[in-house]
Amino acid sequence: MELSQRKDRATTLAAIAVAPEVKIKQDSRLGDLISGFTGKLVEYPFDTIKVHLQTQPNQSLWTCIRSIVKTEGFAGFYTGISAPLLGSMAENAVLFLAYAQIQQLIRFSTGTKESDPLTTAQLCCAGGLSGAVVSYVLTPVELLKCRLQMQDYLPELASSGKRHHGALSLFKHIVRSEGISGLYKGHTGTVLREVAGGAAWFGVYEVSVKKMIEMSPKAKKKQDLTAWQLMGAGALAGMSYNAALYPSDVIKSRIQSGLHNNEGFCTVVKSIYKQQGIRGFFRGFGITVARSAPSSGVIFLTYVLYT
Repeated sequence: MELSQRKDRATTLAAIAVAPEVKIKQDSRLGDLISGFTGKLVEYPFDTIKVHLQTQPNQSLWTCIRSIVKTEGFAGFYTGISAPLLGSMAENAVLFLAYAQIQQLIRFSTGTKESDPLTTAQLCCAGGLSGAVVSYVLTPVELLKCRLQMQDYLPELASSGKRHHGALSLFKHIVRSEGISGLYKGHTGTVLREVAGGAAWFGVYEVSVKKMIEMSPKAKKKQDLTAWQLMGAGALAGMSYNAALYPSDVIKSRIQSGLHNNEGFCTVVKSIYKQQGIRGFFRGFGITVARSAPSSGVIFLTYVLYT
């Protein structure tokens, strides 16, 4: 993806994806904030269902939905959302700053001029490496989210008698009882998911845009594509991001929910395979990939409207 080197390097996913030469208004940070929050609000109920499916192998999709409504009401689909909402701002800042800087490193190491576009493979590499960096922000955020989502449903957590009513309460409890390292349970799964997902996002987006240009009788470059076409490319990229190395997300969710105590990544892999076989690594796959299209579409549309 040919990103303008003159523009703000810490813009959101939508800003980077829309077009390489698009002019960003000075108030685009408002669009960044609104698009990030809107995307989270749209996709979060699906994320809650996904985590339930990943951690409760004996429940079907509709059983999970009925269980959430019966236990917490419809508000239960938004349990633990405070951590992702707040974390999304830090996530975006770290992700795209890392992405821009890694591109510069690639240019320096390969002798590529600023005026020359990077190859799809190089952009995939930059996306994957930036995913590895942002995983250090995401792991604590997702651990708090998963634990709050599942504390009323897993016997291992419910039997403790301690119910946390928000991310701050849970954060303090984990730091007091386990230290900062307690916030990084499941980090291996997060890193694997983000590296594969980051590479897939940028790679699929680039290929999709190129195909749209080839099929269009008028478009000669990315700037000639409509906003809807670019949003469609972003939706495909979002679906690819979630599909890439999905089993690592399942393992991560089971570790972070507290289901496996202090068991390591490989131990959890063996446990899932022994109990559920290969299918256990794909629990919630359909709803996770399907949710990506509308949520990514909303993020891109909101960005276009507010910038």
